[in-house]
Amino acid sequence: MDKYEKRRLNLIALRDRKCNGSNAEFARAIGRDPSYVSRMIYPEGKPGKKRIAEDMVEVIEAAFSLPKGWLDLGDTDINLASLEWNVEYAQTGLKRIPLVSFAQAESMAKSANPLSAAQGSEWIPVNLDLSANSFALRINDGSMSPDFREGDIIIVEPSIEPQPGDYVVAKSGDEAIFRKHRPRSLNERGEQVFELVPINEDYPPLRSDIAAIKVIGTMVEHRRYRKNRE
Repeated sequence: MDKYEKRRLNLIALRDRKCNGSNAEFARAIGRDPSYVSRMIYPEGKPGKKRIAEDMVEVIEAAFSLPKGWLDLGDTDINLASLEWNVEYAQTGLKRIPLVSFAQAESMAKSANPLSAAQGSEWIPVNLDLSANSFALRINDGSMSPDFREGDIIIVEPSIEPQPGDYVVAKSGDEAIFRKHRPRSLNERGEQVFELVPINEDYPPLRSDIAAIKVIGTMVEHRRYRKNRE
């Protein structure tokens, strides 16, 4: 039995034990649509099958307060026993926010109807006090490595003004970027001049008095997964 089949069987057992066998209830717990859960439960080879990749393993284990690696254990009966003795279901207070593209980030931050701006997005469960315009992004380049790797997810809050050293998502020209925020000085109009600094020295820093830069939001959480997504 390969790891994906183990995960599928353990997901089914978890759904049956903690969500009364309901795909809809399980979907609410992990911040996905019921159809997404159904596709994860499909047997291998069925059209539309969604394998349970590393990022989803962490989402499920976090949503149900399971020990890391629980979904990869091979003995489902032992797994179910652990649910009875030392694991509590942690749905209370769990919310979900959209995982958007960098191209969508600015529209999410300023939209009067964030749910409309997030149409077609994946959803990420969070346990933070966030505004309606908050969103998640998946890092898509190496500019902030090694601290932030491609595939990592960041949670962004547009309502928080960045402090020195905070990490921000900003718009530079037509491009959204993720950088460290570093205030520099005040210009002749009394406006704050700041620099956006990459961690990877192969990428150039940007200054707000030289380039047109607009801060979209401040990072409030960073999630790193054990392996790259499929």
